[in-house]
Amino acid sequence: YQYNSNGMRIELQNLYWDTLKQAWIPLDRTSESYDSQNRILVSTYSKWDTSSNAWQRQYVDYHHWSDIPTQVQPLEFVLDVFPNPAHNNLMVRVPSAQEKSLLEIYTMAGQKVKQLTISPGINTIDVSDLPAGVYLLGVKLNNKVFTQKVILH
Repeated sequence: YQYNSNGMRIELQNLYWDTLKQAWIPLDRTSESYDSQNRILVSTYSKWDTSSNAWQRQYVDYHHWSDIPTQVQPLEFVLDVFPNPAHNNLMVRVPSAQEKSLLEIYTMAGQKVKQLTISPGINTIDVSDLPAGVYLLGVKLNNKVFTQKVILH
């Protein structure tokens, strides 16, 4: 290992002991350069070429850093409805971390034809009383509405 004045590793070499030559033989090395904040800028990986007795560069990784703060947003709720198309029952999956939700089914003309409360997990929705057609299924959760088109046969 070799280190810079800030204590950051700038080179790592892997060697092996050759019992016939009674010497350490280089295998490969990784070299790194850093910016003023000790963040890696460039990593270079090389292998030792025994025929030329020289390092042969295999690849270079360039690291790009940003000083712009980032904030991780939680994943949005994804409405999971199956099977689609359906016959008599629809299954609606609500993530287990969520609370009870309001499910509504509308015709494509905007008429509400079904409303019920569903719980976290997989819910079975009886749609056998609805005529065949295309519907809009909506789930109200945390002041947001998630929708999906469903087809009933």
